[in-house]
Amino acid sequence: MKETLRFWKTQAVGNDFVLVHEADVPRSASLSELAVTLCDRHRGVGADGLLVMRPGHLAMFNPDGTEDFCGNGLRCATVHAYHQGWIGPEATLEHAGLQVEARITGEHRARVQLPPALWEPDAVPHRGEDELFQAMLPTQSSGPLLVSALSTGSTHLVVMVDELPQDDLFFGLSPELEHHPMFPERTSVMWALALDDRRLRLRIWERGAGETLGCGTGSVATAVAWARARDLAGEFTVGGPGGEIAIHFDHWTAPIEMESDVEQVFTGEFLLGAVLATR
Repeated sequence: MKETLRFWKTQAVGNDFVLVHEADVPRSASLSELAVTLCDRHRGVGADGLLVMRPGHLAMFNPDGTEDFCGNGLRCATVHAYHQGWIGPEATLEHAGLQVEARITGEHRARVQLPPALWEPDAVPHRGEDELFQAMLPTQSSGPLLVSALSTGSTHLVVMVDELPQDDLFFGLSPELEHHPMFPERTSVMWALALDDRRLRLRIWERGAGETLGCGTGSVATAVAWARARDLAGEFTVGGPGGEIAIHFDHWTAPIEMESDVEQVFTGEFLLGAVLATR
């Protein structure tokens, strides 16, 4: 009998995930290899990441198999756990070593609180001696670029622009920035356009995934970097091609709340086959 794995396909602001229960994953399966296989949009289910859950705990893997922290994944996991009966309307989820407070705010809507953004070189991480806040970063293909680098659980490079990049610039420069020698663990790239003081629009390049329609931690990083530059606080709306995220913080050094709708797209079973390698 062929071994199968039950999964749920879920998404928040167009950032889509394959979600599985840790208890259903065979012990012989490598989670990294499982992510590569399931996230493949031609030979697998297709997704921007794999969410592996057990009650109270979430792990997320990029399509290239690397483990990461994920804000949209947290909200998807919160709604899933609620409908599974694992949690009530309020809960704490452990994710990538952090305890994240989560709250159900609608039948298919969740709000999570992240710790304050980190700017120190070792925390981002980057190889600079000082914070990279509105600093010039050299690039091979486009010359110096004005950027801010910070961590909101995952490493982000925020590039404020007057116009979101067209394909030639986006697909040419974004991979170079992801793999820039300044960032030893690579970085996601948030190309950001301010519509006004409270609304920002993104084109998103995520490390380990490429272009995505939404990024929770990247939206938060963009709002924090923008607020720091403009001395702002309170409510912000950050949107990408997949939808908008509501973000709130009392100061750019304070904890950050983010909220959006979550959708369960479909469920199914996947034939594991060659994924069953020694972990």
